[in-house]
Amino acid sequence: MAAGTRPQTLTIELDPERAQALSALSEIYHATPERMVTSWAIYHIDRLSAGQTPDSVPSGWQPDAEA
Repeated sequence: MAAGTRPQTLTIELDPERAQALSALSEIYHATPERMVTSWAIYHIDRLSAGQTPDSVPSGWQPDAEA
């Protein structure tokens, strides 16, 4: 983070099943759900910003359906 800048807060919404899975994973990895999501976001943002491709093993991510 650049000197003199403050972190920004981002709110996400998860369906109940994913929220429960995230909570379970956070217990396994001894982290809070917020720290886990922050770590994942930083990893992917830094990777994509550096011009690297997404991970070679794709996740099941799908873009949101148009409303």
